[in-house]
Amino acid sequence: DSHQDHGHGPADPHVWLDPQFAKIAVTNLLSALQRIDADHAPDYARNAAQYIERLDLLDHEIRSTLAKLPKREVITFHDAFPYFCQRYGLNLVGVIEEVPGTSPSPRYLADLSAVIRNRKVGVLFAEPQFDPRLARQLGRDLGVTVALLDTLETGRLGPSFYEDSLRSNLRVLQSSLK
Repeated sequence: DSHQDHGHGPADPHVWLDPQFAKIAVTNLLSALQRIDADHAPDYARNAAQYIERLDLLDHEIRSTLAKLPKREVITFHDAFPYFCQRYGLNLVGVIEEVPGTSPSPRYLADLSAVIRNRKVGVLFAEPQFDPRLARQLGRDLGVTVALLDTLETGRLGPSFYEDSLRSNLRVLQSSLK
């Protein structure tokens, strides 16, 4: 489904971008599955434990890789990454679209441009779910690179989709923040 027009109000639902919060979701799912299908409860528990181990490895990989990067300032297309940034010590200093699907005002863009210049932000992160034209134009105007970070809200699902997608984001961050 399209990510367009998904305003999330005052609460940010993007907890899945933080593997530690994803572990909580796994345990919640485990409890629900065990409740509705008690006959397979041990299978669900085994699978959940294995997946939580994989999430711990992913978390460690992200943490150790990002800890080595000298740049910490991040501007994303919309406000989907605060949990991720907080977990891994990145400074989310702005978003391009304050309200997803709504073009920012010239005043907002001027203020954001000032933040980009003052904080010496070297990259803007667009998202594959949104048209990157605004991010690219802003990048051209300010001489800043544009890269893609995926919010994992769309894409081809598979057993390793989550881990593969976060590792892809990690590679983008690693090359963009060095």
